[in-house]
Amino acid sequence: MLFLFISAYGQQEISRHEADSLLRSLNKSSADTNRISTLLKLAEFNILKPGEYKKDLDSAALFIDQAKRINNEVKSPGAIAYTALVESYLACDRKERPEAKTLAVKAVQLLSKSGNYYQLGRSYYYLAGFYDVNNDTEQPIAVKLIEHGVAAFKKVGAIEREAYGYRMLGEQDPGVKTSLALLDKSLSLYNSIHYQQLQGVYDLMATAYIIDLNLQTALHYELLALKTAESVHDTTMQLCAINNHLGIIFFKKRDYKNAAVYFLNALKIAETYQDLQTVYQLSDNLVNSYIYDHQILAAKKTLLLITQKYPVPTTDVAINYSRSSSFVKIYSRLRQIDQARPYVDQLINIINHNNLTKSQLIDDYQVIAIFYILSKQYGSAAEYLNKNDKIINSGGTPYDRASNNGTWFNLDMARHDYKAAVNHLMKSDKIKDSLFNATQAKQFQDALVNYQTKQKEDQIKILNQNQKLEKADLKQADLVRNVTIAGTIFVLIIAVLLYRQNRLKNKNNQVITHKNELLQHLLTEKEWLLKEVHHRVKNNLHTVICLLESQAAYLENDALKAIENSQHRIYAMSLIHQKLYQSDDIKTIDMAKYIPELVKYLEDSFDISDQIQFRLSIDPVSLNISHAIPLGLIINEAVSNSIKYAFPGKRKGAISISMVDDGAQITLVVADNGIGMPLNTNETESNSLGLELMKGLSMDIEGDISFDVKNGTRITIIFRPDTLNEPESFLNSSHAKGVYA
Repeated sequence: MLFLFISAYGQQEISRHEADSLLRSLNKSSADTNRISTLLKLAEFNILKPGEYKKDLDSAALFIDQAKRINNEVKSPGAIAYTALVESYLACDRKERPEAKTLAVKAVQLLSKSGNYYQLGRSYYYLAGFYDVNNDTEQPIAVKLIEHGVAAFKKVGAIEREAYGYRMLGEQDPGVKTSLALLDKSLSLYNSIHYQQLQGVYDLMATAYIIDLNLQTALHYELLALKTAESVHDTTMQLCAINNHLGIIFFKKRDYKNAAVYFLNALKIAETYQDLQTVYQLSDNLVNSYIYDHQILAAKKTLLLITQKYPVPTTDVAINYSRSSSFVKIYSRLRQIDQARPYVDQLINIINHNNLTKSQLIDDYQVIAIFYILSKQYGSAAEYLNKNDKIINSGGTPYDRASNNGTWFNLDMARHDYKAAVNHLMKSDKIKDSLFNATQAKQFQDALVNYQTKQKEDQIKILNQNQKLEKADLKQADLVRNVTIAGTIFVLIIAVLLYRQNRLKNKNNQVITHKNELLQHLLTEKEWLLKEVHHRVKNNLHTVICLLESQAAYLENDALKAIENSQHRIYAMSLIHQKLYQSDDIKTIDMAKYIPELVKYLEDSFDISDQIQFRLSIDPVSLNISHAIPLGLIINEAVSNSIKYAFPGKRKGAISISMVDDGAQITLVVADNGIGMPLNTNETESNSLGLELMKGLSMDIEGDISFDVKNGTRITIIFRPDTLNEPESFLNSSHAKGVYA
């Protein structure tokens, strides 16, 4: 996953209001050093304000020219130094980086002799931005320049600028502990002057904890960064970085749906600022989320839209790097090896000719290895996995180690080295379990709930304040109308009675509240345990799917079909358990949400979105697991049979699914407009098995099933939702035991 680090070495220090004031003062100032300073500040404002617009840069150039003409007469050394700094800002914004660096060096040299430590500190910070922090040679130079800047600001007591320097040092430091120590120092200085815009510091602290895989603490600081950004109305690229890092946290927690939400939020901000490099980095993160959430076609559609909207310059290495990596992942997952191959070659070329970070190399080597496994080039796959092992052993995270072991497992299965495969799978699972256990999951969820609760509490506090104001106005009006001696006495008597009654009520409420809190605590613990069970079952089922998928690559004909059918049936059950542990109601499944997601999975698996149209009409029906699993398996069998047999020769058609609840009974209908299903012949074993499975599952829920093969195939199941009361009734049935076995 790609992090976004936002460091504005040339920071905007002049507000719009101050710029307007400076512009008005130009008419009154004479041609001296004060006028030069005003002109250069206005130039700086136009260069550093958000957005990159030619008219702003042209205005800045005019202000600089006026300042230089005046200084030809005044001949102020300080003005010459300040002019060099502002000219460097302008050259940098015009993408003239070598000239910008030369001017920045000149500004530092001149300001070192002028005694203007404030501008000298700014120049040091700015010059540090010209050195690549990922380059072992240049990184120490950047750190040294920032340290000089901190020392300059300390001399003039510029605490805010000093704090910003420690923030940059914390961002540069590769060690998690030393980085956090520097960021803590930055935070302490900011707090000493009651500085409000701390979202950047919180974001960097969260990033350090992400790298350390302390995701609970990372979530705490990232939510704090988001809340702070919202409170100060920050809509800059800093907010983009915060949303991206929240997405990375949820991705590493394997909550791919929430990860995609935050990546999309970040992508919208990057598009607003037309930051194409960040747009492609975020699209790569978003593609990863969709892929791991089994939404391969959504990932492909997203990336194609991005590439159409923002054509990639052939000279931009960073953008081509992100795009190539994304396309390799997508086409590899779709088993479209020929389409993936040119992007693999491009990715390898970029790796060989550019200085990438360790985290980038770890991700890329895995992507390339997976491609080689699927294209049956096992020697090349092993070569890249061995490279990855070396990098991970010298500085990778446990998360990287678990992921690489998982890829080794796939390679071992492909080479039929089952002993090594089991060994790598056990290593991967052991690391994952140590990173993501039930206690950590609960703490992580608590942090998210606390943030959402705090937001609601703030809203309630505002409403209460408004309500208090309204009550005060009403009370004043009542007092004006009703202030009499008799009324006052009457009110006092009532008040005494109410006070006594209120005290009694409060005592009773305290007892009730205590009992409710105890019951709620016990209920919450029970629900967490149940969710953890469903989570484990879902993970185990997905492991089985992975095993079947690995084995499928080496099977053909009936054996391959049997494996694929088993994968679809297991996924139908896995999705039930996933819905249960993700839902607030852990007893029932919302079929209106479950059925579309199951159908979407089958559509993606068979890749028939351009051939077969699905029409769904599902009533809002909630069923317990004893009904949901049999119905999910029935739908899986019916839809799979229609896809495979109803539309031969790639003919187009439609499959409709409806579920109607009339209060007394529920009717499920799965129909297609294909060639019709032969009910009285054993055309294929798999088809026959599917029919027998549907009949048996209908019996398990005490439902009636019927088949109609006129104008296609129509399967109807009618059942009553109250015929089975316990989830165990399905699990104890013969068909359930056969499916889970």
